[in-house]
Amino acid sequence: MPDEPNPRPDEDAPAPARRPRRPSVPVALSVAAAVAATVAVVSGARLFADDPGDVPDGHPSAGGKPRHEYRQPRFSLQVGRSAKQPWFTVLGLRNHGQPKPADTVRAPSGAGPAQAIVEAPHNTFFVAAVQAKRCETRLYRFRLAGDGHVIGIRPVSGGALPGIAGGPAVSPDGNRIAFASAPCAGNDGEASGGGAVPRLRPAPPALSVLDTTTGRRRTWTATGTAALGEIVWAADGRTLGYTLADIAGGNLGPVTVHALDTAASGTDLRAGRVLFRQTAEVGKVGTAIMSADGRSGHGTGERAQPPATVLFSFEEGRIEIGSTIPHRDGRGVGVMVSTGEGPRYACLNGVDAFDRTMSGGFEAPAPFPVSCSIAWGY
Repeated sequence: MPDEPNPRPDEDAPAPARRPRRPSVPVALSVAAAVAATVAVVSGARLFADDPGDVPDGHPSAGGKPRHEYRQPRFSLQVGRSAKQPWFTVLGLRNHGQPKPADTVRAPSGAGPAQAIVEAPHNTFFVAAVQAKRCETRLYRFRLAGDGHVIGIRPVSGGALPGIAGGPAVSPDGNRIAFASAPCAGNDGEASGGGAVPRLRPAPPALSVLDTTTGRRRTWTATGTAALGEIVWAADGRTLGYTLADIAGGNLGPVTVHALDTAASGTDLRAGRVLFRQTAEVGKVGTAIMSADGRSGHGTGERAQPPATVLFSFEEGRIEIGSTIPHRDGRGVGVMVSTGEGPRYACLNGVDAFDRTMSGGFEAPAPFPVSCSIAWGY
């Protein structure tokens, strides 16, 4: 059967969800480029400060232009956050104008609330939908037409995935999707996105790769309770990068960045090559992302004394501090980081794929958040 687009929305379509705290890559752009940001470039990473006054004189970003230019997205795809909103909405973006609805999408029959949306190659996208009562996730794929209409929503091969999937990352060829999974604490869900979402419980980390053409799934795990996040593929389509941080007594331990050869034998997450280990000089890690080369990366940290935001890069265990931005009047710097390497097709929502970390602590059990609720179309 030919693909059929969704019906055109009217001008009274429900208001879209607000932009999340950690938008998906590319994070260089907000809706219609509405956020005036100061930009710094450190080893291919870009820092966006929430106030030009937060960047000291002489900083590489002070009064300058970014070294990397990014394509302006034409569309923003936003997951609904309440029962009154659609499964997700597509907004057309116009320079210096209000976003305009391009399509509203109803959930396919049997699909749970949409919880994450991520861009994939060839103008395709994936949506993760959660069924709270069964504590399972189903993935759906679709294409975006040139006018912003959604075409051909279909479930991905492999059926229902046990547990809740978070932090999805699509391989460069678009045929595999990697994600973290977590078990539910019970069926006492909270209303969100037209249904109930379960609460999660701490558990040993699990990272899975699903082949979307065959439905085959492979999973790597690690002993102990740990946060798993910042899942991203290298350009070789074989290496997966991710962060691990042990959890003890409600506290998050030091963060490490691993590079896993998904074609090698074994199922141990901790066996992946260590590219970065958290040190005192970077402070509490907010982001730590492997680059497309599979050997290096970049991130942000927060030092306690003196209070400062730190931008750093790393390569095979070597750390280089790029910038240190002091906090002023007890106020930190809001940052968003982009790799400057082109599309990474990944959620990249922090060192825990389920957004359960806060100021170095771990909040659990916690309601599953609508994380990675925005994707960009070009």
